[in-house]
Amino acid sequence: MPLLYGNPYNNKRGAKQKLVIVLSQRRSYMVLHISHVSGKFFVIQVIFIIVNYETLICHEFFNSPPQLMKNIVLICLFITIIFYGIVAASLYKTSLSLSTATVSLADSLLPQKDAIKTIPRIAASLSFTPATILQGDPFLVFVDGNVGISFIKKLSFDGKKIGVFMYQNKPTALVGIDLNKKPGSYELAAEFSDGDIIRQSVVVGAREKIETPLGIPEKLGGNTKASQDELVATLNEDNKSLAGIPTEDKALWTDPFIPPLEKIFVTAPYGNSRKTGAYSISHMGADYRAFGGTEVMAVNRGVVRVTQTFRNHGETIVIDHGQGVMSYYLHLSKINVKVGDVVERGQAIGLSGATGYTFGAHLHLSMRINDVSVDPVKFLKLFQ
Repeated sequence: MPLLYGNPYNNKRGAKQKLVIVLSQRRSYMVLHISHVSGKFFVIQVIFIIVNYETLICHEFFNSPPQLMKNIVLICLFITIIFYGIVAASLYKTSLSLSTATVSLADSLLPQKDAIKTIPRIAASLSFTPATILQGDPFLVFVDGNVGISFIKKLSFDGKKIGVFMYQNKPTALVGIDLNKKPGSYELAAEFSDGDIIRQSVVVGAREKIETPLGIPEKLGGNTKASQDELVATLNEDNKSLAGIPTEDKALWTDPFIPPLEKIFVTAPYGNSRKTGAYSISHMGADYRAFGGTEVMAVNRGVVRVTQTFRNHGETIVIDHGQGVMSYYLHLSKINVKVGDVVERGQAIGLSGATGYTFGAHLHLSMRINDVSVDPVKFLKLFQ
């Protein structure tokens, strides 16, 4: 479409004329070419259009001298160069500002070097169960706070390092309290890889120790002073041979521990003192009622470490469950596994009997945590 331009103009003869100029598309293309420029360049755009129009008017209607036309063209060219230079510079400045703003925004979203050092770790805490702990009791320790096991550098109780494993999606540890440990408050501590240490006090209470009389069966010499002396001496030897058994560094189990018999009835609890002549012998396990030939099961997955006959313990199996947790099965009539076997939770490992220091068929179960004998009934209860 033609572009109309109107302007009152006086010629050299002083006659005022109103000129209506119709510019063809070939002369108006320069205006249309820059018509997309807006905003702060509007004034420059208008000036550019007017100067170009005036040049055309001089050339078409007043037959201006060639030199004048040349000068006007040069002026228009100079203005055009300046205009596009200003546009280019402004666009470059805008692009640079946008890039700087983008970088600044990215930097603000990234943690700064100093901030990385001070980012707080998710708060961790220690908890344990059961709430009441007595001499001879086991207890479970949990590291709460969504802390990965790899982040835990060391977990200790009373200054001694304890193993950590994952249980129920939490870093967990098993601790055993010796039957003769002095009642009082002891420190449970967790040290993390970033240097943080958290502490928790654990109060150990006194266990009531009931003393019951127990003689010596005729097969072991009967109730004589010599038999009593031999019983105590050989018990010490048996216990020494069953201490310090190698254990796996990692827990070999993931499922909860289970009882060793299908039907459970305790006939002699852990921790009672048995009066035998002049000696008082602590019962370091629990006796379960089991007729001779009753199937005995592994309380959890593990590796068989001992299959041996002892004078007082009789036919014995020891299973290592890893990280110092051991289960002991005494007085068996038959052993169905061998050293080095990997047994599964609930697997039949032997038959109950009356071998060793016993007056009748039953199963004696002992549980040890890092060579500390604990109450097996309470140990199994931790996983119910």
